[in-house]
Amino acid sequence: MPESSNLNQVIFEVLSPLLGKFTAQKAVEIACQRARKDPAELTPADLPEVIAGLRPMLRTLLGEHLAARILEDIQRRGGPP
Repeated sequence: MPESSNLNQVIFEVLSPLLGKFTAQKAVEIACQRARKDPAELTPADLPEVIAGLRPMLRTLLGEHLAARILEDIQRRGGPP
C-alpha cells in the first residue's frame, strides 16, 4: 500500500501517460479539492471522494469504459491492501 502522502503521486502516475503531465496535475488538484485536503494529506480513506471527483472529467476525456478502468487502477493502487 502506498504511503498516505503518496496517493496524489499514484493519481498522477496513472493519469499522466494518458492525459499528459499538465492535465494529470490538474486532475490531482481536482481530487484534492473534492476531498478538501492538500495533496500530501490524501489518504486511502479519501478514495471515494477522489474517484467521484475524477469520474466526470475522465469520462469526458477518455470515454466511459476507459475511465472506469483507470479509476479502478487508481482504487487498486491507492487503496488498502
